[in-house]
Amino acid sequence: LRTLDIGGNRFSAKSGELLATLVRGNEENVKFCSPLTGLYVGMNNLGGTYKMIKGVEMLCGAAFSPHSTLLSLDLCFNGIDDETGVVLGQQVAESRSLQLLDVSHNRLKAGAAFAFAAALKENVTLQVLKMGWNPLGIDATCAIIRSMGKRSALRSLRIENTSDISRGGGEQDA
Repeated sequence: LRTLDIGGNRFSAKSGELLATLVRGNEENVKFCSPLTGLYVGMNNLGGTYKMIKGVEMLCGAAFSPHSTLLSLDLCFNGIDDETGVVLGQQVAESRSLQLLDVSHNRLKAGAAFAFAAALKENVTLQVLKMGWNPLGIDATCAIIRSMGKRSALRSLRIENTSDISRGGGEQDA
């Protein structure tokens, strides 16, 4: 098993623990798996809380670890809030394998965007980032765009529809 698509299954935060085990791939109960390189968990509910930890944080703690083999992670439509987005941004900075990350269509705001902007200055593997359809605000959106410097490996940035003030995204003019 190299890629796993479990999108649209209404998985909750509790599933984040199981998914983290799959991504780590070295637990006794998943030794039959080859290293997982692609995981699509879009349209679930991993943004909720289980055992006081957000499901997506458990999953991404494993996915972004230095020993991870995961190249592609799709977390779109999971109800991920800004607080969790900040943690994800910090974890992206540490990732040494992830090449594609989709966190579009969640509830990320400026805090998450600024964390991702800082992460993009550190991360040298992420090539595709999809953050569109989150109410980030103009300043935070611009911070992400400005963060793509010489060190950044980013080749594609999808950050459309992030400044809608009616969704709590921030100011209307840059």
